Amino acid sequence: MSDQTPQLFEVQIRVRTTREHPNYAEVEFGRLFCWFFGVDEMSAYKKAMEFAVSLPYKLGDAKILPVEGREDIQPWQVDCAVQAYATGDHVEKFIGYKRGLDEDKILGHWPYLVPPLKM
Repeated sequence: MSDQTPQLFEVQIRVRTTREHPNYAEVEFGRLFCWFFGVDEMSAYKKAMEFAVSLPYKLGDAKILPVEGREDIQPWQVDCAVQAYATGDHVEKFIGYKRGLDEDKILGHWPYLVPPLKM
């Protein structure tokens, strides 16, 4: 058992919708943003991927970012994540893009990519 204090991480996963997705006809790809606590990046990443495999997406590469100290994160957002964590939940958001758009042009190249986790 680890005695490290869990930290909050944002795991951004590049996804493509599957036929089971309710907006499959309109939405082709996007990013799934998941916030999970972990003792390190990989533990948060594994939790995010374990959650994401249950969703109607084909999973791609991921980017893992610590939440602490980021200027683009507001304190109320962290408070929501802490409250969700305290009740055994998490925070997630999907931003999708309509069919026919250029995925590579929109999502671009991500530094610090982690390949999809084999489940």
